[in-house]
Amino acid sequence: MNRTLRETILWIGAGLGTLCLAWTAAMLAFGLTPLVFTSGSMSPAIEAGDLAFATTVPADELAEGDVVSVIDDRGVRITHRVTGIDPQDDGGAVLQLQGDANASPDEQAYNVDEVERVSFSVPKAGYVINAVNSPFGMFVIGLLVAAILVIAFRRDGGGGPDASAEDDSDDAAPDDRGLVPDHGVGHRVRRVVGVGAGAGALLVASGLGLQPTMAAFGDSPMMVSGALGAASVQAPATFTCTNVGGSGASVNLTFPHQDARYDYVVTIVNDQTGATVANRGGTITGAGTVGAAQTVNVARNFTPWGLFDAGAVQYTARVSSRLKSSTTWTSSDVTLKLYETRGLFEFSYRTYCGTA
Repeated sequence: MNRTLRETILWIGAGLGTLCLAWTAAMLAFGLTPLVFTSGSMSPAIEAGDLAFATTVPADELAEGDVVSVIDDRGVRITHRVTGIDPQDDGGAVLQLQGDANASPDEQAYNVDEVERVSFSVPKAGYVINAVNSPFGMFVIGLLVAAILVIAFRRDGGGGPDASAEDDSDDAAPDDRGLVPDHGVGHRVRRVVGVGAGAGALLVASGLGLQPTMAAFGDSPMMVSGALGAASVQAPATFTCTNVGGSGASVNLTFPHQDARYDYVVTIVNDQTGATVANRGGTITGAGTVGAAQTVNVARNFTPWGLFDAGAVQYTARVSSRLKSSTTWTSSDVTLKLYETRGLFEFSYRTYCGTA
């Protein structure tokens, strides 16, 4: 292998390893805790996928408006903004927190003596860090370190003139005292630096100290069977079906806009096969004021048929709420029935609300 290429790869490995080691040194020197946000309840200030850095401060140094990271009663890390502080005689404080995108404060109050306060964040960097720290990322880093080891200690052979010239290129002629200066020391040092730093990259990447934080969503508390609980994403309050005309050409599915933060997902499922009907429903963007009617028109003839098919096919229409900022935060489904029917030799199905 060409010496220039070999040493370039070694220096790249050394550079990556040095960056990882510098990361660890900075985390230790400044007492920083890296936090990767996995949800968007702190948007727009901190979005899902952002990387934030927090430092530990005493409770009496906190002020309303600070963004802090705490562990809740379930052992889940939550990172929200301080909306209320109740100082305690022992120097601690009871904190009330709320996500910027949440309509109400967290259900739980947090009793702390010290807490990790977010100092700054880097947009989207959390995705990169998570990729590096993933099993696939660790596999790639392991391959890189292995490649550096092979390149560092490989001796080009083959007996040809070029190979011999390269192998002997570190040797130098004796000086006037008969001594041979060791110009190969620099090359060996670069080998050691490349291998050591590359291995350091693997070790550091395997323990970056990342803390995933949920910045959890929450809605207003409600009473359930006499116990105080917290709803997450609320399903539409109602879901109705209306026949359009009398020919069975289509039906209208209607539900109210539940919250300004919500979009909605409408699906039609075949009761017999369990399959979801394609090209009907889908994601509906919440529009208008809260309570405004959201209407989805479902056209007929979505049942596959043959010339001699006849009869009725039953379906279930489903609607659920979903946060605009996250595809994973959804409500339970609200359902209703509709069906399609077709007579022998008719050229299309007719769609109606209700059961056949």
